[in-house]
Amino acid sequence: MMYKFFESSSRLPVKVSLRWSGYWKLFIVPDDIGELYENLKNRLNQIDSEEFDKFGFYMLLTGKPTQEGTFKMGKLLYIGQAYNQKIGERIPQSHPGYECIVENHSGEYLYLAVSEISRLDGMEKITQELFDDIECCLIYKNKPLCNTDCVNKYNSKLRRVIQITNTYNYSPLKEKCECK
Repeated sequence: MMYKFFESSSRLPVKVSLRWSGYWKLFIVPDDIGELYENLKNRLNQIDSEEFDKFGFYMLLTGKPTQEGTFKMGKLLYIGQAYNQKIGERIPQSHPGYECIVENHSGEYLYLAVSEISRLDGMEKITQELFDDIECCLIYKNKPLCNTDCVNKYNSKLRRVIQITNTYNYSPLKEKCECK
């Protein structure tokens, strides 16, 4: 008699789909970190979007406005997360990578895109560790210029393979990111 053994759910990959929204033109990056934080707070309060009231992920990138009202995408600067906190509250808080944005990208237009988890397979609930792993994998696979953690190594807290599919307005991120 042959028996079929099933892998425990803790050994199966966690599959996550992120639905990205944006892009919002924020402002020209100032050359002062205090002014950057103030501008982020003020600009996010001006934008009327339910997307900022959710938990999720965000990316900051450079770009140039076009005459058609769109923008030409520049460089991916920063990827962050907001777990148990609204995205709109988290973005203007202190981040080590924001110094890099001011020091290396002042005078450039700053744009924002945000995402939420639209599908999750392989886990029963969303946890801080899952958010940390998603953020770390996005950083590791996409190499934003101003993140410092996870750029050179994927540091999983869950100790599981994570497979991320980015959907909608995810550029310049890779559509598929897998980290082990």
